[in-house]
Amino acid sequence: MDKKELIKNGILNQFAALFREQDLADIVLDVIDFPEHLRPEFPTNNRTLGYWREICNQIEAGVLPTGTDLLPLVEAAAQSYPNNPIFSQYSSSQSQPSNSASNAPNSSQQTNTPTSETQQTSNDNLFIISIQGRDDPNHLLASAKIVAPGQQISPEDISLRFSGNNIVLLGLNHCSSEAVASFAGGLQTILQSNQNSVRVNVLTEDPQPYLISRIFVEGPDQARFA
Repeated sequence: MDKKELIKNGILNQFAALFREQDLADIVLDVIDFPEHLRPEFPTNNRTLGYWREICNQIEAGVLPTGTDLLPLVEAAAQSYPNNPIFSQYSSSQSQPSNSASNAPNSSQQTNTPTSETQQTSNDNLFIISIQGRDDPNHLLASAKIVAPGQQISPEDISLRFSGNNIVLLGLNHCSSEAVASFAGGLQTILQSNQNSVRVNVLTEDPQPYLISRIFVEGPDQARFA
């Protein structure tokens, strides 16, 4: 895939529209091992089309160890926005069913393991990730979906549970506790690169919104007190 194809299919415009913040753009570039010292200066006026055009130019010039194909860049974006009608056409997850089918004999051999042990290593329980110090849920959700595949977690199993009062809760399904802990650590590292006050924790239960939201009491004169 080359830059002309990105422009023709509207992919480059999607990059400019969706990756308009530097930390989210850096995550995508980190996924494909784009050298930091070769990245152009990120624009401060939200006009990022030229930025992504230059990124494409450098990839085609050979800055990536994987070659000059732009497909890895698009696949990384698809991890962040799996439901995007343009990016989803190039999602690497589409090849996963064939891989799982080829591994079917191995999975059948694992059926002899005890049920209780299987449930401990991989289960459908809901894990809650608490992110304190940020209140931009859409951005955080997109970042989480980029980190997830590296921890053997499907981006589709991550959902937004709560947002407000400088805290965001994400829910993770169908994954092991070890994968969740590793995921939380990876997300913490990425978010702290630009904001040191961010804290990422794995909660033991799903807190109710009223436990983390501000509660107001309204008096007879309509005065409100938190």
